[in-house]
Amino acid sequence: SVERIFHFILDTFGKEPRISPLNNSGIRKDKREEFERTYRNYEESIQQASNCEMLKDEMFIKNPKTNMLLNYLYNQSGNIFFNYNHLFAKTAELSIPATGTCTPFAKKMFITVKGRILQCERINHEFALGQVTDTSVELDWERIAEQHNNYVFKYANQCKHCGNRQACMQCVYQIDDIHEPHAKCRGFCTEVEKKKENDKCLEYLTEHPQLYKRLLSEVVIRG
Repeated sequence: SVERIFHFILDTFGKEPRISPLNNSGIRKDKREEFERTYRNYEESIQQASNCEMLKDEMFIKNPKTNMLLNYLYNQSGNIFFNYNHLFAKTAELSIPATGTCTPFAKKMFITVKGRILQCERINHEFALGQVTDTSVELDWERIAEQHNNYVFKYANQCKHCGNRQACMQCVYQIDDIHEPHAKCRGFCTEVEKKKENDKCLEYLTEHPQLYKRLLSEVVIRG
């Protein structure tokens, strides 16, 4: 459980662990049933803790509910600025990138034991960007750009009508039917659905009013 993992690491090593659920995309069809049988929902595990509210307080932004609230304040409050220039920028006129997929090598990369270079550790190996061999690093920059743009802009039209387009976190490489001609983005939601999600954030903030001040004073957001 999340509770046992969190306290074991904290009590044994004095460190707060970052716990994340398994990636549920790219599972082989013949292993899907076994995966569902062993998979445990992250939020449900927290709710089932012996002292749920205390665990949430200890985890702070590692608690999905609080992290959801942090993202809401960051994307919806209009009070987050990275520098003085952002105070004068007309954000409504800025172009919004299609999907929440990271640009290759912009944040990190992952190299498999077989030398394949991936954007991160949560992406299927078929989307490798290059290869590390015994003698060189093989990277075809034009192919990488073309592959990335083809996958990302495949969903651009859906993004225009998505209620979550301002705060999208959906990586296209975690959409199982990405190769299908009319694949639907897993993160797509209507304006009505987004409003309901925002209402949940405000409801959670009403139930935990101390979080607003704590988020503003203790959390540093880096762009």
